[in-house]
Amino acid sequence: MKTLMNLAMISCKQAAELTSKQEFDSLSFGDTLKLKMHQKICKACKQFTQQSKIIDIALDKLLQDKKSKGIVLTTEQKDKILKSLQ
Repeated sequence: MKTLMNLAMISCKQAAELTSKQEFDSLSFGDTLKLKMHQKICKACKQFTQQSKIIDIALDKLLQDKKSKGIVLTTEQKDKILKSLQ
């Protein structure tokens, strides 16, 4: 039988996925707990989370600046980007 600690521990890859997911959606209580526990013992993942937040803030600011200057992507450009991501 797995101990509670084994059930709560996640890999760095899983922590990175949860960090990325957290930027766009709220995490469940269990996932939030797992991520916080992992970050307490893994300095690299804690730093990744901090850097990810800084990048998101910078991108939001850049996009706001572009929108305020009237610079936006056309529908054609958006479709092309979406197709390349699929």
